[in-house]
Amino acid sequence: MNVKVNKIFSFFLSKKKLQQKIFFRRPFIYETREPILTHKMRRMNYQFVSLRVIKLFYVMYSYRQLKHIARKAKSKFGIFEQNYLYIMECKLPSYIYRTSLFSNLFESIKFVKGGNVWINKKFKPLLYYSVKLYDIVGFRIIYKGFVFWNFYRRLRRKAFMFLFSRCIYVSMTFLCTILIHMFSKKDIINSFNVDYYRVASYAQ
Repeated sequence: MNVKVNKIFSFFLSKKKLQQKIFFRRPFIYETREPILTHKMRRMNYQFVSLRVIKLFYVMYSYRQLKHIARKAKSKFGIFEQNYLYIMECKLPSYIYRTSLFSNLFESIKFVKGGNVWINKKFKPLLYYSVKLYDIVGFRIIYKGFVFWNFYRRLRRKAFMFLFSRCIYVSMTFLCTILIHMFSKKDIINSFNVDYYRVASYAQ
């Protein structure tokens, strides 16, 4: 029995010697030679990849707008990363999304476009409006029940990637929000990690 097993294993594990083909200087008429193809290795541009990831998350921006935001953040006084996050996250749709009252950015963009969001008791259907510190952001009275019911239904199913950013105060009784302090990387919870300094170098 052991001899048979050894023969089977030796048959499968034996390495066959590769016969190398001999090439002559002048090929014969009947000899076929395949052309040697050299594949060029593509270099990955990590700066552009990080910019693309940001564009896929913040769907309302184009590449030109993202470059402009990066240049604006670099020109401001302070840390580039903090300035960049403040400009991106304080826009009205992304700010509403960070309150966890909406499930995705598409819903918040649609809600803002409908003119259902007010800032300091003034309705502003502007996608690129930046929320400032201690601004009170609320919703139209007709849609307050819809926003609350949508939040409660998601809460029962535990369908949350994050719950209430630390820099935003959310009042569930009045259904309004206040920006307490500036956005930082610790306050933002994403499903991806982006190198913001690569975005800055791409924007040069």
